[in-house]
Amino acid sequence: MHSAIAQLKQICGQEMALIRAGRLDALGPLVARKQALAETLADADPAALAQVQDLLDRNQMLLEAAIRGLRSARQRIAQIRGAGAGINSYDPNGQTRRIGASGMTVERRFLRIPLNLQLLFTARPGLLSNLLALATQPSPAPHR
Repeated sequence: MHSAIAQLKQICGQEMALIRAGRLDALGPLVARKQALAETLADADPAALAQVQDLLDRNQMLLEAAIRGLRSARQRIAQIRGAGAGINSYDPNGQTRRIGASGMTVERRFLRIPLNLQLLFTARPGLLSNLLALATQPSPAPHR
């Protein structure tokens, strides 16, 4: 068997393992070696070349699937990031509109205190802050 064919088969096996492991960054050196070996195949056996072509086609399909997966993941990440910015919707006239982050505000709620308690809190200034501090503390764990 032609040694370049054997080397190409070995490189295709390494390439397949790297693609399946998601190590696309490590494919560069293998591409250069494949190209150098391909230049020496002028007198190679056609049946052996067909075997190598099958391996190359298989790896090409794996690479295309990996690229589709990466694109899909990138789109999903963009969707997740974009969800915080709001969503597009339609108004009653059929026009698109943005709902969400552009109009985000912090809701503030105020306590409505009856007049008799207002007088008590006015007479004792620290009482309200003490009550609010107690109200915001986590409740203790129940005893068993």
